[in-house]
Amino acid sequence: MFERGITGCIDLGSISWPGFNRNRKSCINDFPAVIQAALMLTVKAEIGCAAELWTNLEEEVDIERLKECFAVNQDILVGIKILVGRNETPTPELTQAVLKKAREACDEIGCRLFAHIANPVIPPGEWLSYLKPGDVVTHTYNKGNILDETGTVRPEVWEARERGVLFDTGRGSRNWSVEMAKPAFAQGFYPQMITSDLSALSNDKYTSRLNVHMAECMALGMEFKDVLACVTDAPASLMNHMKTGLKVGYPANISVLELKEGEVTFRDAFGVETKAGCQVLPVATVVKGKVLYDRTDTGY
Repeated sequence: MFERGITGCIDLGSISWPGFNRNRKSCINDFPAVIQAALMLTVKAEIGCAAELWTNLEEEVDIERLKECFAVNQDILVGIKILVGRNETPTPELTQAVLKKAREACDEIGCRLFAHIANPVIPPGEWLSYLKPGDVVTHTYNKGNILDETGTVRPEVWEARERGVLFDTGRGSRNWSVEMAKPAFAQGFYPQMITSDLSALSNDKYTSRLNVHMAECMALGMEFKDVLACVTDAPASLMNHMKTGLKVGYPANISVLELKEGEVTFRDAFGVETKAGCQVLPVATVVKGKVLYDRTDTGY
């Protein structure tokens, strides 16, 4: 993570309430960087198999236990995560039920909703209706999410953005399609957050490298200053007690980056390539005042 210039992150739904305290003790508390988290709505997150989610919604979701977990871990928990898509929720009835239960849980707890959206079986106007200002759509540029059959960003998607719903890239592997992102970017529908979606399924040089994805977004039309805001100020605004910027008294969490000119090719999981003339390369990473990555050979 430090070799990729990352000083902090949000884990989105790797685990739910049954194992979170154990996970915090073993993986989060003593880690050098800041890690905060969103709990998966369903306890089936514990087995890590999306195909087995939502077999019994009432048994899988315990809002009271989720509330208890938030109360104990309010310093690092930032929301609830759900998986909604053609594979995860294959029927309209199940999709609506999961969204309804997620809305109920987030309203009861008083937290934001992070929604993994992957070509759901109901139209955008329906699934977006469950999201409130501050909630996050991740994997925005997945196939089937925000464009109509002509490649135009749907009006209800623009409307959701105008009322405060946030849209995140969640690059990952097959959760990002250049065929979706390119026309959306051309219409001015840029992401409000740029994230890697690192997982066991997306750990390769084309997908999970945040710095690579930053340059990829620049190749599709974003300015570097906007890309930078999408990986710093924007995600930090969702975290608890997180400050960004270089100011006296702030934690020294610093990523030094190089914009290296030269021909480069980006490729999505569907084989679509994007040619570019610039890379974003990590040079050094400082976390809480300690240099944890440094390729400058300065000796310190």
